[in-house]
Amino acid sequence: MRNGGGILPCWGDYEKQTPPDNADNPPVGVHPIQRPQRQIEDFQPGYPQLSTLVGAHDTFQIYRRFANLRSRLLLYKQDSLSVLEKRLNEVDDNEASPLFLGSRRRDRNETRQQVLARIDTELAEYDNLIERTARINAFCPAPGRDTTSLQNWINGTGSIARAESRYLAENDLFTLKSSDDGPLLRLEEHLESLFTKLFRGFFRKYTAFEVSRDHQVFIPTGLLVKRIARAVMAAVTTILILLPMLMCNYLQNPTTRIIIIAVSVLIFIAILSGISKAKSMEVFVASATYATVVMVFISNGSGN
Repeated sequence: MRNGGGILPCWGDYEKQTPPDNADNPPVGVHPIQRPQRQIEDFQPGYPQLSTLVGAHDTFQIYRRFANLRSRLLLYKQDSLSVLEKRLNEVDDNEASPLFLGSRRRDRNETRQQVLARIDTELAEYDNLIERTARINAFCPAPGRDTTSLQNWINGTGSIARAESRYLAENDLFTLKSSDDGPLLRLEEHLESLFTKLFRGFFRKYTAFEVSRDHQVFIPTGLLVKRIARAVMAAVTTILILLPMLMCNYLQNPTTRIIIIAVSVLIFIAILSGISKAKSMEVFVASATYATVVMVFISNGSGN
């Protein structure tokens, strides 16, 4: 999983994992992760174990939005308020004492007071549901990788009723896990998958929370992967800035230089649009800034 998430390989494809030769002798500065007092297997099968796994890391905090139900309730409450609004207008239009409409204190029309009371109650419920729905919709969609991992564990243990685990197949899932830096998290995810396949024994013993005694279940802390991902991101950024400058310093043809700068900006825009959720204006500003930086470097380097 990204950002300290977990890796739950497909159940049924078990292979006996052979620890590396240096598994018992970790590198300098690397210490085994302390095992928690209670692991998943220490709880009863079923929801006790599932809740332990889900609570072990926010990666597995995956739930349904129930978007259709929320929309249904909102539409019903909206129509109910529309009916009350129409009823209030009718009461006002049929008011026998116009003085009541000009003074709330002297208004003795009980029907209008009852309608207003109902409007106040239902409007509060409507506003409350709107706010709750907005909060739920603000959460990020659940990543497919995390959902698959949780589904693999449920299928592998077989301790949860099939009908009660079908929620993971719905298309309105969201996660409570925060995503502060999307591009970096995606890079961490790919690196984590790669390192887990290549150095599984080391990864499990020295860089993972051992929430389970099952060797197919572990949650990497992500600390090592995070550092590597940041180093890779820094290297890519440096290359994107320095490579056009170096190429232009060797090429004196102005047309060729312009082409190199244009291609570099296009590559930058493609990378930025592909790995981030930046808005159009943000992409435009970032691209303009990048082009300016490259132009300044090239101008200073060439002396023009």
